Amino acid sequence: MNSKIVSAALAACAAVWGASPASAACQFTKLGDIKVDTKRGAPMIEIEVNGKTGLMALDTAAFNTMLTRSGADALGIPRGDKLNNFQVFGSDGKEIQTTVRTLTDVVLGSTFRVKQLPVLILPQTGGSDVVGSIGVDILAASDIEFDLANGNIALFTSKGCGKDSLAYWTDRYSTAALKRTDDYKIITTVALNGRPLMAQISSSRSNSIVDQSAAAGAGVKPGDAGVEMLGSAGGAARQVWTGSFESFAVGEEQIKNVRLPFADLWGRMVSSSTGSNVRTKFENMPAMLLGLDFLRAHRVLIANSQGKMYFSYNGGPIFAKPTETAAIKP
Repeated sequence: MNSKIVSAALAACAAVWGASPASAACQFTKLGDIKVDTKRGAPMIEIEVNGKTGLMALDTAAFNTMLTRSGADALGIPRGDKLNNFQVFGSDGKEIQTTVRTLTDVVLGSTFRVKQLPVLILPQTGGSDVVGSIGVDILAASDIEFDLANGNIALFTSKGCGKDSLAYWTDRYSTAALKRTDDYKIITTVALNGRPLMAQISSSRSNSIVDQSAAAGAGVKPGDAGVEMLGSAGGAARQVWTGSFESFAVGEEQIKNVRLPFADLWGRMVSSSTGSNVRTKFENMPAMLLGLDFLRAHRVLIANSQGKMYFSYNGGPIFAKPTETAAIKP
């Protein structure tokens, strides 16, 4: 997917808005707001195209914005062109045939306009009013503020801000460095029982979750005292457990005695190069997914321009009580 197209489209719809940054040289400009609804367990954003509307789930763990075939039909979008040099595989290792289409004059969240939006169209169909998912391809060209407690996502551009604080809404905040990746994943480092782990913001998950190998490295394993089986998805290979950890930390924020679900998150995720039938496991996958529970408990600014995450605590539990919904695949 061409991120330059998305970047140009966002720049074209920018509205100047000052956020009172620390220095006069810092120009922190709001591109716009996207209204979101989090009542369904994932942030839902209304999309309008061709005079028709539907709901799309925001999935910050996915790069591409995608529509189901039935969702594309509901929005009056033709099938699109086949992708010959791009492969998508499901969790079962089977290839998913996809096509690509560039949408024009799209409205997201009732007010945010995008001139061009490339989307993948998947073959799945269904009766849901959720027509697809929005990936980070449309967000990564900007600084992204998640204010889900107030049902809003805002996009910004930053120029000349250097190391100035961009947390314009408060002077009480924490920061954490972001790891840059080619596919624009939102990744930072956390510590579980004092052990550093790579964690990814995954807005489509209701619960945060730890990979089983990382939990074991932190000293928590199935069979230990206090560890309980929570449920399973796809058989024994996807059993989900819940256990207590002495500490969790991200940036300057620390939590003691936290209970988290854990599972083998990536054991069935495989990739294949073009022209090869050999399946290999993905490498460098995150050891933890920070889900919607973490985003609801904080106001978060992903400052891609600085390689930094700003976040302030809203109140309430940072991690939702683990339930069997944590067994849903990431």
